Amino acid sequence: MPILLFGLYSKAHGGFFLPNSLLLKRHALNSGTILRLLTLFRDSPDVYVLVVAALILLAWDTNANRRNCGGLKLFLLAALLHQMLAAYGWFYRYEAYLVAFGVVMTLAAAWEIVDKPRHRAWFAAVILILASPLLLRGLASTYKTPHAMADIYRQQIQMAEFFRTYYPNAPIAINDIGAISFYGDPHITDIYGLGSTRITRIRTKDPNKAGNITPGVLSILKKNNVEVAAVYDSWYGLREGNIPPDWIKVGAWRVPELTSLGSDTVSFYGMGKENAARLQTNLAEFHAKLPPELQSYAVP
Repeated sequence: MPILLFGLYSKAHGGFFLPNSLLLKRHALNSGTILRLLTLFRDSPDVYVLVVAALILLAWDTNANRRNCGGLKLFLLAALLHQMLAAYGWFYRYEAYLVAFGVVMTLAAAWEIVDKPRHRAWFAAVILILASPLLLRGLASTYKTPHAMADIYRQQIQMAEFFRTYYPNAPIAINDIGAISFYGDPHITDIYGLGSTRITRIRTKDPNKAGNITPGVLSILKKNNVEVAAVYDSWYGLREGNIPPDWIKVGAWRVPELTSLGSDTVSFYGMGKENAARLQTNLAEFHAKLPPELQSYAVP
């Protein structure tokens, strides 16, 4: 019911029934959908071992009335649909619900199914072996989290502070809207489309051009009177000879190490000479406020 109400509300206000993020980050149903089922171990070893554990528990249990069998089957269905239609990665968050669900259901089912002490010891050993990718996931995420936080501070928080200082109410275009929209109140056009439904509509119509800044996207930017853009060049193939007309690149920031960001480098573009000149002045003035470890990686 909440999903249905959300979809109806979104449609009533000109949006899609499903959230933009699901439409843009999903895997479309095509000839490769079934083949993706064969790559689960490569895509997510931790989900893979939970699937194996759930299958073993279901095969072991011959009593269909066990309480947790339904939960195991629901987990397997969720894992199947996720592998076919969704994605993994981006700092563990896409599949986090699936890992938590699988851990709870497999442990609960194992405890319920195995009712003899010697069987419990045997199953505990099996579960421990199968849990090794989960332990590695926990250790890796614990190690990476401080580095990821540093990434966000060095790039996203600095961008938020820059736009809040120099473009507090100006129309801007970006492709990573989180910190900038949270800490400030600019008029944002999201080039990726998560926060701009008109751009989502363009990208979903032609998935093959989802990574390009198409004429349709440019027309929206022009209609919104966008003054500056801060984007990841690598996401859109922006390089010399492939930069939209009137986009003038005046600077870039690069983080010294990359853990969780979409790219280690964010580039700043001014729309036209006047906006580019103002942007270059603002970047030069803000340069001294950047973290010391970022200053040597920033141009200008």
